[in-house]
Amino acid sequence: TVYGEETGIVWASNRYDSVTLTRLGLGRGLAVTGLQIANAYAALANGGKTVAPHLVMKIVSTNGVASVYKAKEPFKKVISDKTSKTIASMMKDAMIAAGKEFSVDLEGLDVAGMISETRIPVKGEYSKTDYNVSAAGFFPVASPKWVLVIGFGKPYPDYSAGRVALPAFSDIARRMTSDFAGKKD
Repeated sequence: TVYGEETGIVWASNRYDSVTLTRLGLGRGLAVTGLQIANAYAALANGGKTVAPHLVMKIVSTNGVASVYKAKEPFKKVISDKTSKTIASMMKDAMIAAGKEFSVDLEGLDVAGMISETRIPVKGEYSKTDYNVSAAGFFPVASPKWVLVIGFGKPYPDYSAGRVALPAFSDIARRMTSDFAGKKD
């Protein structure tokens, strides 16, 4: 358990109507936290296997080699390896398309992910002006090492995930990969 973490809102499939089911992939009809998104992406990166997430305050390095946290509890299979690879391939195409559309350089990152803009609920309705925007993904797709979720609440004056979250995602992902380039796993 992580202090302050919410359970999220994901209903049983029989509670969704046929229209909502077509929009679940866009994030409609559910509410999840950034940690839950990261855990889902980690499961995709891990061939459909998930493990409880752990927060790490820092990575202590000895002689330039970063120590890596190894999960002690068993993995839980949530989707097949084939399904996770299919979804990862689609998400890689989505990130390439988003990078091209918003002129964000993702070259060399080999990232699978999505960008999102969601209206913020206010008094039982969705705001017409306030949004949360995010970019999430894992990389490199060929041999995943990292999951990154970045979000902004009420960005102003622009609320486009492609212009706000995606450039930040690209910059942070590049820093992560360059900081660990050449270091042993």
